[in-house]
Amino acid sequence: MTSSYRTPTLTDLPEVRFGLAEAAVLVVATACHVLDVAPRVGLVLLTLVVVGSAAYLPPRFTVAVAVSAWAFLTGLVVHVGGQLTFRAADLDRLGLLVLVASLAASGAASVRHVRRRQPGPSYAEARTPRVGSSVRG
Repeated sequence: MTSSYRTPTLTDLPEVRFGLAEAAVLVVATACHVLDVAPRVGLVLLTLVVVGSAAYLPPRFTVAVAVSAWAFLTGLVVHVGGQLTFRAADLDRLGLLVLVASLAASGAASVRHVRRRQPGPSYAEARTPRVGSSVRG
């Protein structure tokens, strides 16, 4: 039987994945600003980043990514020079991003929960090295 244990990496930490998601938000928002895209296009692109991050992050981090996506969208794409405003349209975009993040994080958490319940090696079995084991028939 082959061990399914693998060496942990930095990307196994949710904090590191959060930083990568934030970097993606920054890159997309900056590209939208430089290319002078319409606010709706920027909203769609940043929403995709938020939904994509939900697959790899705990829900609290996904909502934080949504809030920062709104801040970058508002400051770089909708308004000029990093100006954040709380007008009705800005708050609507914030609500939309947080709602989408919450739904995506909830769906991703449900999928992770179902995967954990599927049979497989226990934690102790996965961590135990299989030295000299053989299959007897």
